[in-house]
Amino acid sequence: MKDFSKLNTGRVYNAIEEATAEPETQEVYTQQETQQPARNETKHERAQRVRQRSQALYTEEERQGYLMDGKTQGRPGIKAARINLAFYPEQYEYVKVMAQVRGENITEFVNHIIEQSMIDNAAIYAQAKAFKKAF
Repeated sequence: MKDFSKLNTGRVYNAIEEATAEPETQEVYTQQETQQPARNETKHERAQRVRQRSQALYTEEERQGYLMDGKTQGRPGIKAARINLAFYPEQYEYVKVMAQVRGENITEFVNHIIEQSMIDNAAIYAQAKAFKKAF
């Protein structure tokens, strides 16, 4: 049996202690962190407060730019419409490979396909919208 009693483990235990220690509190807070919700605040009231705060962060032009570029993640008040899609294996492989070929991510590729479909079916789309509006 090996004797490990002379092994210097001080640095390891110090590193573990430092990593697991509670972080020191910082006195720097963002505006968002200092605004605590009221205890009786409803979901609707909180959503309204968040919307008001986020409206002050971005101009409408900036908001539209982020939406069109698909750069909405982490920006309060700017949310892209999202859907969850299920693909057959062959279709998923096609989308994945073609996105790579075009140098895009899957979202950009699917949006490209939809844009092409919008161009090809513009007249039908306009008629469908007019029909939907009539009822």
